[in-house]
Amino acid sequence: MKLAAVLLFITFLFSCAQIPEYSVDEEKLLNLTCSDLATQEKETIQMKEIASKAKNDSWQAILPFIVAARYGQASSSYSEAERRLILIQEIQINNGCMQTTIS
Repeated sequence: MKLAAVLLFITFLFSCAQIPEYSVDEEKLLNLTCSDLATQEKETIQMKEIASKAKNDSWQAILPFIVAARYGQASSSYSEAERRLILIQEIQINNGCMQTTIS
């Protein structure tokens, strides 16, 4: 039983340690200036790239359940970044900000 708890803790530790948090909560995006929204857009693109890399690198874990945990967490972060990027772009359009090109 103790071994299972230790393995679960290790899985959680390895799966969550790789992807950082956003610097601005989503609720506060509506109150940002165009310049701040552009900064958030760049940050979100970087987060999406980090999540994609974490997803691709998840196989490097030794234990299969850690691979699954890393892949699942990275996939979730990637989807969150895509959704957040769309939200930021919608806010930019509504605020009359210049659109930036997304690659």
